[in-house]
Amino acid sequence: IDFIGAIAYAVEPVERGFKTVMQDVLHLSRLFNTFTVLGMGRRAHQIAYCYAQHRRAFGQEIFHYPLVQQHLVRVRVENTALLAAILATTALQDHLDTAVSEEAGSVLLLRVLANLNKTVSALWSVDHIHHSIDILAGNGAIESFSSLPRLLRDSIVCENWEGTHNTLYMQILRDIGKYQIDSLFLSHLNDLILSLDDGAETIFLFQALASLERALTDLKKVDFDQQTLLIKVLSVRMHCLYASVHLLKEAHHQRLTLQSENKLLQWKYFNALHLDYTGANSNDLELMRAILS
Repeated sequence: IDFIGAIAYAVEPVERGFKTVMQDVLHLSRLFNTFTVLGMGRRAHQIAYCYAQHRRAFGQEIFHYPLVQQHLVRVRVENTALLAAILATTALQDHLDTAVSEEAGSVLLLRVLANLNKTVSALWSVDHIHHSIDILAGNGAIESFSSLPRLLRDSIVCENWEGTHNTLYMQILRDIGKYQIDSLFLSHLNDLILSLDDGAETIFLFQALASLERALTDLKKVDFDQQTLLIKVLSVRMHCLYASVHLLKEAHHQRLTLQSENKLLQWKYFNALHLDYTGANSNDLELMRAILS
């Protein structure tokens, strides 16, 4: 777009322009982007879930086949965990926006959380929509059959919008080197886990936190080129633990208010996939079917 002869009004002091764009415009857009792709993934799951309950193959609805159930459970659980993470991050953003004074630590924490939320949610949601198309088989690729092809295209746009994965990984790495943002992140997670009820769940989370801390310490011992390769995996590990903590927090609340164990089951399955939780097996049919029910 070329703005020729247009009138522009400064929304902040002009000399602060770059900081405004990075701290306010891009930062908030990355939060919005996360909600967008999670909405797309949730819609794709809904379409695939309903289709699987009606499409018959080899004498029964395909919903009853374990491989289909595995697709549906994984999408639901990962989407729920990512939603718990972005809602928690947005709550922190609200707290900062309404605070009397700006806390430097809170700004830096929100910066890394926005970047983690954006990159992992976009990465996984594209995969979720792709798996939803798989369940519809050939029909999944037909434009006139469902909105899945459009959702897939739009999710790829969101995946590269407001910062590609590599851009976000490098920003996280630079912030670790410049601001020790990893220590801030680990301290925040430690406080969150301490606030949860004592039990096997929190013991597991503290173990996962200690493992992540060791990995981040090892990151700083290698040369920068090697760090750029390691930060990709570590960013996903950081976000998985953050999402796991908040999914467990939601599970505790659900248990108290609705007497439901559904989110606790999802928490176990999520950890089986991403944090090596030994109390559940990601291939456990009984667990998958309990979540789907």
